[in-house]
Amino acid sequence: MGLILPICYGELGMTGDEIGQATPWEIQRRIEGYGVRMKNQRMFTASFITIPVINAGYRSPKRPVTPAKLLPEDFRTATAQEEQDEWLAMAKAEEERREKLKHERP
Repeated sequence: MGLILPICYGELGMTGDEIGQATPWEIQRRIEGYGVRMKNQRMFTASFITIPVINAGYRSPKRPVTPAKLLPEDFRTATAQEEQDEWLAMAKAEEERREKLKHERP
């Protein structure tokens, strides 16, 4: 609990009442949401402010800087291979089910 309170009071701006009424699951979701908002803010700033300034500072650069080059970890997807395989298997099963239903209808 000692590690979570500074985050709740600081970055999340929660009051003591809000912390007391929130479940651990709600606090975890708020922390994850804060991380996503900060990532989106970094990506926005890089895309529309930093990158144009860097690229305009050079006279026609051979390889312009891109947001993905500046913030590679923010533009990389965080899904694991097992998760991707699971989603592909689910999609394949659903497609097979749809094909069966299509052929069963008169």
